[in-house]
Amino acid sequence: TLGDSGDTFTIPSGVTLTNSGTATGFGVAGTNAFAARITSELTITSNVDTKLTFDTEDFDSEGAFTNNTFTAPVAGKYFISANMYCNANTTNAVRAAFLFIRKNGLTFHKLIWASGSYATEQPMTNTVLMDLALNDTVEVYVIVNRGGGSAYIDRGFFGGFRIQ
Repeated sequence: TLGDSGDTFTIPSGVTLTNSGTATGFGVAGTNAFAARITSELTITSNVDTKLTFDTEDFDSEGAFTNNTFTAPVAGKYFISANMYCNANTTNAVRAAFLFIRKNGLTFHKLIWASGSYATEQPMTNTVLMDLALNDTVEVYVIVNRGGGSAYIDRGFFGGFRIQ
C-alpha cells in the first residue's frame, strides 16, 4: 500500500496527478457553501429598494458570507437561492413584491409577484445558477409595494454552494 489510514501525502507544486481508476474526495460539488436566515421581523419601507439583512448564519464553509453579502472565494458555477415571506402590519396591505438576486451590484435575476388587489403573507423564492469569478459578490434585495408606510419580512433565506 502507499500509506496507512490517516497518513498525509504532500504533493509538490507543479506535479500532475493522473487517475486511471476511481477518484473519490476530489470533487467540488457542494463546496463553498453558505446559508443564512431572517428569524426576526425586518421592517422595510414601501417602494424602496432594500438589501435584506439576515440575522442568523447557519453555516459558511469558507467565511465568504459577510455583511449579508456572499463573495465567491473561488471561480466556478454556483447554485444560489433566496426567499422571503413578506407581510404588512394591516390587512390587505401588499400589492406587489420584487425579489432580486444581484451580482456585483447589478440585478442578475428578478422575481416579481403582483396582485390586482392587496394581499398579505406573500412568499417568494428566487433560485438561479450563476457563473462567478473570484471575488464576485451576490446580494439579495427586495421592493415591496404597499402603497405607502412599511411592510415587513418575517422569514427569509439566502444560501448557495459551488457546483463546478
